[in-house]
Amino acid sequence: MSNFFIEVIDHHVQTTDIVILSPSARHEIISTVNNVWDVGIAASLASLAALITPNTTIHRTDIQYDAVQYVTSSQPIFVWVETPFILRRNLHRSPFAIIFSVDCLPPFHSLTLAFHILRFMDIYIREGDYRCFQLLALTYCFTHTSVYGVLFFDHRLAFVFNQAHVRAESRSHSHRFSHSLHPITTVPGQSISLDFVADLIVRARRLTRGRI
Repeated sequence: MSNFFIEVIDHHVQTTDIVILSPSARHEIISTVNNVWDVGIAASLASLAALITPNTTIHRTDIQYDAVQYVTSSQPIFVWVETPFILRRNLHRSPFAIIFSVDCLPPFHSLTLAFHILRFMDIYIREGDYRCFQLLALTYCFTHTSVYGVLFFDHRLAFVFNQAHVRAESRSHSHRFSHSLHPITTVPGQSISLDFVADLIVRARRLTRGRI
C-alpha cells in the first residue's frame, strides 16, 4: 500500500494543511472509485465525498438536489500525460496520469471531486470497450475557487489514453493540443487558455512533491 498517497491541501483556511490519510482511508477511497462500474455513480457519490473529507463541518457530502445540481453543472478539464512527465519518482504499476481541474466553491469541493472522478471512470470504461482500468493513487488540492490534482491509473487505461491522443491529433470535438502535445479534454464549448494549462501542469507537479 506504500504506493498509494493522498494529499489534501486546503487553501481556504488561514494556514495550509497537508493531510495524509491513513492506509485504511486511502484503500477505501481507491476501492470505492474502482467499484463504481458495478455499483454506479449515484450509489457511490455521497460515500466517496465523505471519505475524501471525513468528519467535515465545511464540505457538503450529501446528495440533496441543490448539491447534485451544482456538481453536475461544473466543468472539468483533463490533461492526459504519462506518469513520468508529472512524477519524478516511480509509481509502481501506474504508467498513466490525468491532471485535472474544476472550478467549484468550498462547500462543494468534496462532492465535485468525487463526482468527476466517478464520472471519468464511467465514461472512459465505456469508451474503452469496457476495459475496467483501475485508479491506483491520487493527489488533490482545494483552493478558494477550485479543486485540482492528479489521478494515477494502471496499464488498462492504455486504450482510451491512445484514443485521446488520436482525437487530439484530429482536433475532434473536446480534445485539443496543449503546448506540450498532451491531449486536453474539456466540456464542449468550454473555453480555456494554454497559459492556464501550462500553469496547471506546474501546480500539479508541485502538488505531487507535497508543495504548493
